[in-house]
Amino acid sequence: MTPKRRGTVFLLTLCCALSLLLASCGSNKLALTGGSSAQTTQGLSALETATSTATTNITGGFVGSDSSKTDWIGLSSNGHRLVVFTSDGMPDTPPTFAQWFRGTIKQNSVETSTNNGDHLTVRLTRETASGTVTLKKGKTFRFVAYAIPVNTSMAGLYTSERTIKKEQYLAGWIVIPPARNSLTPTPSTTAIRNRTPGTTGRLSPGATATPTVTASTLQSAGAIMNQQTGKVIKAPALTPQDLASKQVTVPDLGTFNLHQCQPGQC
Repeated sequence: MTPKRRGTVFLLTLCCALSLLLASCGSNKLALTGGSSAQTTQGLSALETATSTATTNITGGFVGSDSSKTDWIGLSSNGHRLVVFTSDGMPDTPPTFAQWFRGTIKQNSVETSTNNGDHLTVRLTRETASGTVTLKKGKTFRFVAYAIPVNTSMAGLYTSERTIKKEQYLAGWIVIPPARNSLTPTPSTTAIRNRTPGTTGRLSPGATATPTVTASTLQSAGAIMNQQTGKVIKAPALTPQDLASKQVTVPDLGTFNLHQCQPGQC
């Protein structure tokens, strides 16, 4: 065999050896990383799905309170921005505070503070909004608010602004859905007519009991703040008639136009 031919055979042998070595290394690396490339792709896909689920935008309104139902809160989210109003003002209880919060939603959570030092933290799910309000005056309470059903058109967060004698007033109301207001269903007129003779409180087959929403059953919390003096004023309870006319009369202050907050805007 000529020297030239021997050199060619040597080079071919060397190339084959290198190829076998590289294949062995690739196999070891795959074993160390825990499986096939298909398994790796599947793992990445699952991770991406979990991340996407964790940051799903949550939109809509929520209303609720603290555990004693003395401090009320309403929230409105468009998935990116959150508007919140909280107060302890009720029809039979003068308000001691009224505060608005606005914040950016990050991974379904918000942490924000007002210029006067009040602080809010909240976590959103599709069913609830829960968190803590800390007021600079020393009051702190935890709350749970529930998502407003889509067919409950009157419930939610309402606001109104008015300037009177160069003083600006900002009002807020939280209208609570009947389901959260322990609304007791009352028989409709049709159901009463169809009641089986000789029964007490029973409805005949096919009859239904429907809740009647009246001024006495529509529950709302709210307050009005004089933005110049910081004084918190009692807000009248809203009625279905107020909501229908989009106006409410406030004693000594006059008529306020009502605006229902849209998702993330008030």
